[in-house]
Amino acid sequence: MTVQPEPIPSDPRDWRPQSLRDGLDPARIQNPIGEPLWEGVRVLAHYRDVEQPDEWGTVDVFDTQGGDARDEAQRAFDQLRRSIRASDAVLDGVVTIQAWRPGVEIDFGGRERAADGDAAFVALDLLRVDHEDLFDVPLLERKRLLDGLIDQSPLVRVSPWTMPPLASYFRTWRRAGFAGIVLKAANSRYLPGSTSMDWTYSKKEPDF
Repeated sequence: MTVQPEPIPSDPRDWRPQSLRDGLDPARIQNPIGEPLWEGVRVLAHYRDVEQPDEWGTVDVFDTQGGDARDEAQRAFDQLRRSIRASDAVLDGVVTIQAWRPGVEIDFGGRERAADGDAAFVALDLLRVDHEDLFDVPLLERKRLLDGLIDQSPLVRVSPWTMPPLASYFRTWRRAGFAGIVLKAANSRYLPGSTSMDWTYSKKEPDF
């Protein structure tokens, strides 16, 4: 269930991230998917391929107010445009330094990590790919598509996520310094700019 006061803009550059419902009872989330409660700047990243086969694509990035957010993580977004396997895509994500914390660190085969304090882009959701909007595609399928879309690197990540049981993951993420867990219904849809009644977060260990 979502609260959507306005129609979805026809121009993807006018889309804004869907938000979660604060204070919602986690037990109300049907078939939940869990992911860390990331701290950082929430953004939508718009990727477009280019016609020249010897050039990388372009990425435009907008924050929740529609402002240009490329300066939040220039190196990460430069890497992102080299990392997407599609002709175009719109990704919901967060600019954060939490990607370096134990519990979410990824082994990149000895490749050097970024400098201390260098923010990464962590992708959370996929709104559009290859000119097709995915708003009515269930979250679980969007997550699977997202997992296969990006070549991950120290500066470009896909958020870890899991399905129940969630308690052990919650404890791991808490030990890594995360404030809690985000819970999203596996079948939930995406409406830009809305507040979803199928998404919430908890700072307490879930009992499922």
